[in-house]
Amino acid sequence: MGPNEKPVRISSQASALLRWTPVFIVPVLVGFLTHSLVSQTGVMAYFKQRGSDVTHLRFALNNVYFKELGEYFVMRGSLNGAIEQKNRAQVQSFIDWATPYLDQIPDTQLFSDVATAYHHLGEHEQAIAVIEQAQAIYPKEGGIQATLKQLMSDKSSSSSGSSDAQSSD
Repeated sequence: MGPNEKPVRISSQASALLRWTPVFIVPVLVGFLTHSLVSQTGVMAYFKQRGSDVTHLRFALNNVYFKELGEYFVMRGSLNGAIEQKNRAQVQSFIDWATPYLDQIPDTQLFSDVATAYHHLGEHEQAIAVIEQAQAIYPKEGGIQATLKQLMSDKSSSSSGSSDAQSSD
């Protein structure tokens, strides 16, 4: 030691803390990182199977880092199933989940999904309003423009179909 250096003295409790902390921290950290790796692998497997098997997301749903992403994919999958089964309550449940999500993370695909959900509930004006909101945020996004075009054509064909039905009465 040099002339200006003083030895550092710590209490026996601090010494024990420094000695035993790595014994607890390292296994917790290894466990978390392993769980995150398994979660990421599950998300990638879900992508590879084009979203056909949500069981790959079970670890992601229980991981702090991947939970939001896993929930996003599960909810999008549930919307597709609800539309296919014509389950209006489940479609509404998706809208209830997605609306606050969009306030936090304005995702272009989710805007399109919410608009599609409103469309399948027969709320065409609300569907168009959601897509117009997305278009205001992402004016050059082609997917949003395509969804808006599809909704407009569906609305005009359904309204002309209803006017045709009324005129034939």
